[in-house]
Amino acid sequence: MWRKTGRLHHGWYLLFLLTLSLLVGCGPESEVDRLIQDLNSRSAARKIRAVQTLGLIKTPAAIEPVAAMLHDDDAAVRRCATWVLGQIDDPRSVQVLLNALRHDDSNVVKEALSGLAKNNSPAVLSALTDTLQHKDPKVRRKAASELGTMGDRRAIGPLKRSLTDRQCGRQAAQALRRLGWTPQTQEDKIHSLVAEESWTRLKEDWPSARDVLLKEVDSSDYQVIENALCALMNIAPEEATLALIDKLNRSDRKALAEVYLNSPYEKLRQAAEKWARDRGCPIATSGPGGSRPRSLQAK
Repeated sequence: MWRKTGRLHHGWYLLFLLTLSLLVGCGPESEVDRLIQDLNSRSAARKIRAVQTLGLIKTPAAIEPVAAMLHDDDAAVRRCATWVLGQIDDPRSVQVLLNALRHDDSNVVKEALSGLAKNNSPAVLSALTDTLQHKDPKVRRKAASELGTMGDRRAIGPLKRSLTDRQCGRQAAQALRRLGWTPQTQEDKIHSLVAEESWTRLKEDWPSARDVLLKEVDSSDYQVIENALCALMNIAPEEATLALIDKLNRSDRKALAEVYLNSPYEKLRQAAEKWARDRGCPIATSGPGGSRPRSLQAK
């Protein structure tokens, strides 16, 4: 992965330099010590070169000093250090990567997921499935993809639940296919087709799709409602619009109205605005310049 970014495309050259230094008389331990010392440099480029080379050596002696680089001020250093830890086959590096899943830097989290996917322990599987709930959709997509790579069918349940996450449903569907899963129920079939955006096939089975998705509009989970809403409007927009507006008008759920308010569909937004006026709920807009999201305030 890192070689593709342009940062590590010279990795083999670094390995050549390391080998050359060993041949001219520097022992392996002294060379590793020098690289570890370079991690204290003020230069981000020098730290990255040192981390990259330690990654090529894959020595357990580098785990602790490289782990400290996860808190470096430079984002490239943090991500490179996470990649290196994924190259070292040692329980200590696995634990550092598990802790890194709670890092504030999403790029560190994604790199940690790649490193952990090489390990199929129950702790790693549990951590990766938990990451399907991460606030960053890019992290959720990465977690779903890596769960497919791991090949552990115990991930099927969490991945099925992610099919209704519009931000990572496609990756979840792809992972499920890699795990050999096939839909067994009508609901699973609809979720899978929606995740893959197979709108034509869903139109062919519109009655079933309508029943499943309209039921999910009643969910208490914002993501599930949003996913169902998007799917309905892609499958049969005219009929779906009428059904969705009717559902809102017969509902007292503020959460549903807020989903409509923030949807890209003008008729649904207008219906939500009317719903709010009729019930005396002021509409508040957060963000500069009146940008979304919009929310409904108490009466």
